[in-house]
Amino acid sequence: MVSVLGMGGIGKSALVVRAMQQLAGHFEVVLFRSLRDAPSCEALLESCLSMLAPEPQALGPQSLERRLSLLLAELRSRRVLLVLDNLEVLLEEGEVLGRLRPGFEAYGPLLRQVTETAHQSCLLLSSREKPAALRALEGSRTLVRSLRLSGLQATACERLLAEHEVIGTLEEQARLWEMYAGNPLALNIVAETIADLFGGAIDQFLSGGTTIFGSIIELLEEQWARLSLLEQTVLYWLATLREPVTLDDLLTVLVAPLAHRQVLEAVDGLRRRSLIERGQRAGSFTLHSVVLEYVTGRLVATASEEIQQGRLLRLREHGLFQAQAKEYVRQTQERLLLAPLLARLQSVYQGRAEVEGQLRVVLDALRERAEEAQGYGPANLVALRRRLRGDLRGLDLSHLALWRASLQGVEQQDANLSGTLMRECVLSEAFDAITAVAISRSGKYWAAISRRGEVRVWREAGQMLQQVWQAHTDNTFALSFSPDEHMLASGSHDGSVKLWEVESSALLWSVWHTKGTLCLAFSPDGSLLVSGGFDATIRLWDVRRGTPSRTCRIPVRSSHWPGVRMVGCSPVAISRERFGCGRCRMRDQLPTFRYWRGIPTGCGDWPLPPTAANSPARVMMAPSSSGR
Repeated sequence: MVSVLGMGGIGKSALVVRAMQQLAGHFEVVLFRSLRDAPSCEALLESCLSMLAPEPQALGPQSLERRLSLLLAELRSRRVLLVLDNLEVLLEEGEVLGRLRPGFEAYGPLLRQVTETAHQSCLLLSSREKPAALRALEGSRTLVRSLRLSGLQATACERLLAEHEVIGTLEEQARLWEMYAGNPLALNIVAETIADLFGGAIDQFLSGGTTIFGSIIELLEEQWARLSLLEQTVLYWLATLREPVTLDDLLTVLVAPLAHRQVLEAVDGLRRRSLIERGQRAGSFTLHSVVLEYVTGRLVATASEEIQQGRLLRLREHGLFQAQAKEYVRQTQERLLLAPLLARLQSVYQGRAEVEGQLRVVLDALRERAEEAQGYGPANLVALRRRLRGDLRGLDLSHLALWRASLQGVEQQDANLSGTLMRECVLSEAFDAITAVAISRSGKYWAAISRRGEVRVWREAGQMLQQVWQAHTDNTFALSFSPDEHMLASGSHDGSVKLWEVESSALLWSVWHTKGTLCLAFSPDGSLLVSGGFDATIRLWDVRRGTPSRTCRIPVRSSHWPGVRMVGCSPVAISRERFGCGRCRMRDQLPTFRYWRGIPTGCGDWPLPPTAANSPARVMMAPSSSGR
């Protein structure tokens, strides 16, 4: 048995007919049967036996097994060449492994017994896909072989173009051959079009930029209809990523986690259908040029329909603009995916405002979904809005999941990012220069404050932006979470100390440290807030009331005192609270600290050995960079 495999239009039927004609002299009987109309196995056997054993006794009512037995007997008794064309019609559509359709399972025993039974005949098949029943039977030492057609060679392509009186340079002809992967049917269609509409000039056809049309689209539509949903998903991703990828690359971008085996089967199915080809990188694969253009156009059309209907499927499964991609890939995604999609939407809606309004409607619908169910939807809509307006100003992105979104260089003034989950996004800069950071005790919340006093709080280990608010108007240097993680304290150069509720960003109270606040810390039980600043004091505040509790003044012997730069609290009982302030000697750079036990009333100096920084001593310290 020999199987001739290849995508539609590649020339399988022409090849088997030519082989049948040339081999006819070596066989007593030659039978050609087309399976395009999907005859049942019983009907096929009856048709073959009517030619091989036309005696009336052989044609009476008989079981399938009996008819198959009679066919095998004829194949043993004489040399028969049996050709079955278009076997893919019998295979199930949308199925990766090439299984037979329901109602055609009887073809399985036919193929298996023809290959496993000794006889002197030959079965020649043509198919776009390899049947699963034959895959285990093939081998270099068996009598079951397959031939995969990969298209015409360049010289054959040149002859085909010459027959249609199509003219062009060798480079133009080679480009045409590569574009259609040597597919004879596609090249014949294109050659006729070039001859009729462009006077036979290849360069004029290529300058138009349209490579798929008419019968070529019909050919690809037939291929597409036979693919499983996973195979279609893989093709869409290959059209999106725009460069050869490996299985691991695919597994990384898929929204729904799939087993390696499932993706491998899908890729193998696409290879068997001749829709993908190997890339230059080991283990990588990519789309043929004409298939790439077809899938790209289909993805854009599908995305446009989904946005108009307000129900996203493919746009949740596929990211049209990948922030992590190479620069030239992102430029291609912008030009061939985002721009055509926006053009389609603008042809449906009246003006930019209507398109923007529909994008907001779909974003609002996505907001109702769970984060994991939003997929790439929000990131795709944000990319379209950025392409449409050039910025994201005033856009409500709260409680959305942005996956692999590119926000680099995009103006986002007044955009609402509250509760937004960002995964593998690229940002130009989080916000103004960060002057202080803090992490809550359990790691649930992360916070940062900018030089101009803007606070941002994230949750989920820094992945989801929880709150953004303007805490101060002057330079800020201090930030600290309360032990129970419910409050956040901030301090500014203007001397203000403020306490905020983390969940709501509500201001609980505000006090003054008289001069710039440089550092903050909560006592272990959260009842006191300690602040240090330029005025050489450490102040303790009652957290519940927002009132001053105690003040420690540090003797200053230098006019260049830089202030208290850091404070910390010992996790011991509040009745034995320990306090201190520290700085470095300029001469030998050995750090020193001031230390209090109990209520701070005064200071004393002790040299601190370099190893003391790792000491388990539980103290409260206020380091300084003063020269003393």
